Amino acid sequence: MLENNSETLLRLAQNCSIKEDDSGDEIGDLLPTLIQIFLTIKLGWLAGFYKIIPQKDSKGLNIFVGKFSLPVLIFVSLANLDFSNVNWSFLLAITISKTIIFVCTAVVEYVVHSPKDLSRASIFAIFCTQTNDFGMGLPILDAVYGHNHPFVGLLYLVAPISLLILNPIGFVFMEAEKN
Repeated sequence: MLENNSETLLRLAQNCSIKEDDSGDEIGDLLPTLIQIFLTIKLGWLAGFYKIIPQKDSKGLNIFVGKFSLPVLIFVSLANLDFSNVNWSFLLAITISKTIIFVCTAVVEYVVHSPKDLSRASIFAIFCTQTNDFGMGLPILDAVYGHNHPFVGLLYLVAPISLLILNPIGFVFMEAEKN
């Protein structure tokens, strides 16, 4: 019983969803996935608005998801990722495009907004390149391509571009403005 539950949890962590039939129309799975995503967001908002989940419990839930569940999902998925199948030119193109958007947004915001505020420009740049890769991207890619498609694995390599490269640059500019 315990082994069966462990196997199921491992499959869920690796795939984020278990499909009964992978041979169906993948595009036909997109609408239910989008409905599920936005319904989850709406229910979360309603739970906060009507204080169904107390503030103390909400903090605990945030710690569990942010410090345990999501890192385990990312670690297990990266550990199972076959790096020989990674399209490195695609990953480089994503990195270059996010960097161009980051720089252009920061420059335009810095030039257009008066008074000149480097902190504001870097916040705008971070907002423009920060995507919800795991919350929305993973279920959508899974619905459209299936959980074995290489694009699903690339998602775990695309997300750190913003988190490890671009966001720290923005944070440095924000701190530089303070001094």
